[in-house]
Amino acid sequence: MAKKVEQDKVVEREDAIEAILDPQNGNNVILLDGKGEEHEFEQVAIVPLADSTYVILRPINDPRVKEGEAVVFVIQLDEDDLEYYLDVVENEDILDAVFEAYTKMYQEELKKQQAAKAKKEEKADNSEK
Repeated sequence: MAKKVEQDKVVEREDAIEAILDPQNGNNVILLDGKGEEHEFEQVAIVPLADSTYVILRPINDPRVKEGEAVVFVIQLDEDDLEYYLDVVENEDILDAVFEAYTKMYQEELKKQQAAKAKKEEKADNSEK
């Protein structure tokens, strides 16, 4: 089931936003466009920025999108404040800010993983002595 909205907005299946926001969910997400056509996306990241939450999704098998490209959506609340939906971000300044924030988040996560790995290796070295 999908909700009807204007043509330029992306319509989600009922649980798509919940699935995207669920840190335990690594499944792809199916979204419906304004024409009712399904599009499958791989989840890349959720980026909180300013007062908004952005979602970076990579289209699966979409000939209109080049390999390695992603689409940025913002989670919006409808005019009646009843339902959330995803809206494609087209503003270049916002796109740049989202990708900059994502890059920073990614680098911080890599540092944490590397520190944890180094600590684990150090522990293993100490226990061998």
